[in-house]
This record gives sequence, C-alpha cells and structure tokens, in this order.
Amino acid sequence: MQYSSFAFLKGTNDILFALASAAERNYPGDPNTTLIRLRMFGEACAHDIATRLNLEIPDKQVDLIRSLAQLRLDSTAIQALHQLRKHGNEAVHAMHDDLNDAEMMLRIG
Repeated sequence: MQYSSFAFLKGTNDILFALASAAERNYPGDPNTTLIRLRMFGEACAHDIATRLNLEIPDKQVDLIRSLAQLRLDSTAIQALHQLRKHGNEAVHAMHDDLNDAEMMLRIG
C-alpha cells in the first residue's frame, strides 16, 4: 500500500482516513474527484467535531461551520473547512478540475 499523508487517522477515525486517502489516490489524474472527496472529508471533520461537542448538526454545511466558528475554534481550521466546502461545491456543480486547486486543497486537508 502506498503511503498516505493521512495515515495518522487510520485506526483513529477510519471514515476520515478513507475519504482523505481516496482524495490522494485520485490526484493528479482526477482533480475533480480529489476536490469532491476533500469536501466530503471537510464535512466529516466538522460533523465529528460537532458530535464530540454535543452540538446539534444543522442541515447545511455552511451553517455547521458557522456554529463551530461561534465557539471560537481555531480560525485557521474554520477557514480550511470553508475552503474545502467551496472548492468541493465547485467540483460537484461546475466540474471544477483545476490541478493546482486540488493540490492546494490536499495540503489544506
């Protein structure tokens, strides 16, 4: 098996590991799928944080991220979640397949 930058998640949070490693496997051949998987990774991260804090999870991801921001979670993490969401949405709705964006989002993830 190829090394994953997200290997630290294996055994700790296998769902996050599966999503992130799928994003890595699709890069660079399919940057659109990389962005979609990273959006899913960001959503799963936000859900995990909210669950650990016993927060109600709203229907929209943007509302969940805003709720986390109101708790004064690290602003860098909040910005990362927003970027993963935005680029992932572009990939889903507009076939956004920019290789540089996919690489940048992998680094952010």
